Amino acid sequence: MSPLPVLVLEDDAATAELLEEILLDLDYAPLVVDSLDAVPASFRPFVVVSDLVTMRSYSLDAAVAAVTELRARFGRIPLMLLTAHMTASADRHKLDVDAVIAKPFDIGVLVAMLQRAARSAAR
Repeated sequence: MSPLPVLVLEDDAATAELLEEILLDLDYAPLVVDSLDAVPASFRPFVVVSDLVTMRSYSLDAAVAAVTELRARFGRIPLMLLTAHMTASADRHKLDVDAVIAKPFDIGVLVAMLQRAARSAAR
């Protein structure tokens, strides 16, 4: 079985590198980019792990717009937000995402969520 593709949208280089290493160690096929424009049209991930890339200060409306753009592009696949914006955690249901993981994040939590998404994708 070929590795499952994962899209990572992250604008912090150190975090992007860490996420790529984690995903490669778990035998996923990550595409790590700093903007949605950098994702090839043919790329079909089984999950998206995204920072609220362009948001320096949190706004629910801006976050909803970002998630809406991801949903328009990739449909109803699992979507996990990694963010330092603590308010986003409380807004998880309003954002229509599967998870909000606070930065700095626990790698074990991220791994567990990815494994859950992979099991769902296999069904």
